[in-house]
Amino acid sequence: MDKLEMTPEQQLAFDGFIDVMVQIYKMTSDKIDYSKLDKDKGEPKTSDSSEDTAEA
Repeated sequence: MDKLEMTPEQQLAFDGFIDVMVQIYKMTSDKIDYSKLDKDKGEPKTSDSSEDTAEA
């Protein structure tokens, strides 16, 4: 596959974009609670409609 050629200005802009994306990842990655995702996978999914009709 051919390498994508960029002008120096495009390369600088791209590097800045990557830096911003890395900063966003660092700020948000520690706030994700993966334990909830593991629990959701193990439980069978039930519909909430039965609970809604019981309240009514």
